[in-house]
Amino acid sequence: MKMRLTKTAVEAIVPGPRDVYAWDEAVPGFGCKVMPNARHVYVLKYRANGGQRWLTLGRHGEITTEQARIKAENALRRRRAAVSDVRSVSKIHAAPAARVREFKAFG
Repeated sequence: MKMRLTKTAVEAIVPGPRDVYAWDEAVPGFGCKVMPNARHVYVLKYRANGGQRWLTLGRHGEITTEQARIKAENALRRRRAAVSDVRSVSKIHAAPAARVREFKAFG
């Protein structure tokens, strides 16, 4: 289910026989996992290296919903920066390799 995660909304989620997830409307991948033992945990789900990754942000009660949302936004921001850094570095490394091959072909 998708909703704006707030303290009240998270506490209203009823645990089931399996894990229950509630996803935030504002931050993609940010949600709350409610386990059968009624433990509420804030999580971030994202894709990396062709697979799905999960990051546990903290337990409800130990951190607030807003703190968890900020942690999720920061983690996504760092992830995007790392991806763009890798892409720019790979472009830099690709260019000299092409020039070296051209040099060898003509030399």
